[in-house]
Formats: sequence, C-alpha cells, structure tokens
Amino acid sequence: RWYQAHDMRTEDGTFIGVRVDITELKNREAALRDSMRQIDLYRHALDELPVAAFIKADTLKIEFVNKAWSAMTGVAKEAAVGRTDRQIFGAEQAENFGREDIEVCDTGAVLEAEDTIVHRDGSERQVMTRKSRLAAFDGTVHVVGSSTDITEVKAREKALQESLRENEVFRSLIDNVPVSIYAKRSDLKLFYVNQGWCDLTGIAKEDAIGRTDIEVFGPEGEAFVGGDMAVLRTGETQEVEETVTAADGTVRHQFARKGAMIASDGSLYLIGSTTDITLLKQREAEL
Repeated sequence: RWYQAHDMRTEDGTFIGVRVDITELKNREAALRDSMRQIDLYRHALDELPVAAFIKADTLKIEFVNKAWSAMTGVAKEAAVGRTDRQIFGAEQAENFGREDIEVCDTGAVLEAEDTIVHRDGSERQVMTRKSRLAAFDGTVHVVGSSTDITEVKAREKALQESLRENEVFRSLIDNVPVSIYAKRSDLKLFYVNQGWCDLTGIAKEDAIGRTDIEVFGPEGEAFVGGDMAVLRTGETQEVEETVTAADGTVRHQFARKGAMIASDGSLYLIGSTTDITLLKQREAEL
C-alpha cells in the first residue's frame, strides 16, 4: 500500500507523525497514465491509417482528424479541430455533411453514403463515408466517421461503362455488316461469331462459341486448321479462297482473310472474315 507521511516536532520536543493511505490515489494515477498511453496509441494508430478518420461533437464541431483526412481535404489538423464543416468547407458543401451528422446523432443508425469533397486546391475527390454515433461514458454524444477515397474506382467504373457501351455499339455494327466475322482463341476455339457468320454457315452462335472448326463443321473443318495455325505462329495476314461443302451437298466458295491479334492482357487471338463468292465463281464459270 502507499502512504503519504507528514512528520513534525513541536517546540517541547514532541514528535508528531501522520500517515495517510493514498493507495487509491496512486491506483487512479496509474490508471490515468495507462489511459493516456492508450489514447496516445489510439491517436497514433488512427493517424497512420490510409483512410480519413474524424470525430465530431454533437454540436458538429470537429474534435479529431487524422493525417489522411488532412491530406484528402488540404486542411491542417489545427485549422480543423474546434470548427464545423460549414466554417471549413462553406455552406454548400457542408449542408450535406451536416444533414448526415444530425441523422446519425438523432437515430443512432450507421450511415454509409457517397460524398464529394473539394480539396483546398480545387480538385474534387469522390469518397465513401461511414458514420456512426458514439455515446461516451459521461453521456456526451459524438459522430465517429471515416472516408475512403474512391475517385479512381469511380473513374474506372465510368471507363468500364463507356467501354461496355462502345462494345455494344461495335457488336451491333459488326452483326449488321454483310460479311462473316469471327474470332478464335489460340487453341482455335471460336470466341466470337457475328450474325453474318451464322447466316453464312447456318449455325447458331450458341452452337459455335467454345468449339473448334472440326467440332462445328466435322471433317470439312480440318482444312482450316493449318492456315489458322500458320497465322498464329507467324503473325502474318493470310488471304485465301476456300471451298466448303454443306450438309446438303451444295458447294460454297468463299474468300477468307485471317490475321493475328494480341490483346491488352497478352492473350493471342485469330481474327478472320469470310465473304461468300459462290455467285462470283458461278459467273466466272459461265464466262
């Protein structure tokens, strides 16, 4: 146990000693030191997070922000603590933040929303913000939040949407040209065929995709394999006239053009087009 000693001697020589038990006080001091150390650790941990973190009082004044928050907003900690979003960001931007904060304080519900933050340099960042209510042991209410920068993710989403739209337009365009167009993977399995290919061959897309010419056309498909392999091996474009016998015995003459393409991910494809020249051949024969 801990004691505080008070000793004194009177003028007549009497010794007076007082001992006060301060064990509880020392325990509280130790607990306070531990608490302060934990607070320092928590602050340091929050400061090093790559996610912007903040704490606000129920008055909506900022009580804490970490380094990532300052980097995201361009506002230093000392310029943020003790001020409201309206004082920092202005009325227009702060209106939405304040509405979210009040909702969290009033309902206690966890809120997740996409927000736009304007940096001090004028650049805009898209963020995903999560806010929740914290009721401290002394009864005070706080808003605890974090914001993750999703600007690059949103940019990728937009690029993907544009790419899908362009893909749809090009597929529609390719499907409507009066030429048979197809793509094969390096294993010679059909990856894509357009409507012109289906019209020329009489085979539906779902019966062609993922299959080789031999699987689709039978023995007749073997004639295409050598040329396809040569194009993939050399990368040289090949133009040839081909003769195909249909299931009903009719013979079709066609002009084929094949070339190799390396996609952005490094995968190899054979891109080909086929034009039906049977009528032209018949006219040549008549001449």
